[in-house]
Amino acid sequence: MKIQLLLFIMALILLAPVICAAEDVLIEFVDDSPTGVSLSPDPIATPRAAPTGDIDASSGDGDIEVMLLPQIEGALPRAMSDKRILIYHSHTHEAYEPTSENPYKALSKWRTKDESANMVAVGAYLTELLRAQGHTVTHDRTDYEQNDLSNAYVRSLKGIEKRTNAGEIYDLYLDIHRDAYSESAVGNVISVGGERLARLMCLVGTGKGQTGAGFAVKPDFDKNNALAVRLTRILNNQTDNLCRSVCVKSGRFNQHVGKLCLLIEVGNNKNTLEEALLSLPYLADALTEALAEY
Repeated sequence: MKIQLLLFIMALILLAPVICAAEDVLIEFVDDSPTGVSLSPDPIATPRAAPTGDIDASSGDGDIEVMLLPQIEGALPRAMSDKRILIYHSHTHEAYEPTSENPYKALSKWRTKDESANMVAVGAYLTELLRAQGHTVTHDRTDYEQNDLSNAYVRSLKGIEKRTNAGEIYDLYLDIHRDAYSESAVGNVISVGGERLARLMCLVGTGKGQTGAGFAVKPDFDKNNALAVRLTRILNNQTDNLCRSVCVKSGRFNQHVGKLCLLIEVGNNKNTLEEALLSLPYLADALTEALAEY
């Protein structure tokens, strides 16, 4: 069953072409919405913060050229179009402990461009799980990390802004990562029914910035944090200690782009991809329950 799960994820990845040029990135965003969904034609103008000393979208090299596919006419019944969710990965190359069942060509330790082994594989499976629960989910497979990790959030923000400026509207923006292992963390996996699940964690940014000056446009921390706390509680009610406490940091993490934004860490580099994937059905159920009040 576990090998079949990994083969299923690899098959999902191969269905989504991403075309990369040597310097700039040319991305054809695959229309991941279920048949019949039409995104609102009304664009959202995302304010651009003035330079403050903290890394922002006003700095960074290179633009991201996006070709959006034509919108599909019609609309699904309410029961099949509950929440509109965008899943993306600012740190696309993050990967897990390689195994004989899931080897990959590493760029550096625990990082790879192999989409069947990095965060794209995690996002692809979570996308399918959330769609099965009736949500309209777009999975952005763009390589925002490229060869410069320090500017990854700059590039992912530009990608999101091009989507929103083209008229795409979402109820929730999810940046899916994996964490870095820490010996101080209690427990690396949770055992459920004989299966080993990677632990999860929500990260929320205040937008104050490391310099103290902060960003000109800040996220709605209160709403994002309330969702993170609710999601964490639901996950731990499902399975004790599956989700670590909410992590609050001074950065912004692009969480100003919409009314609800979260960064979710799915396991860490000492977990395996299999352990990360086995946690996702719990995450999908918890997200559906948490979003029911919004």
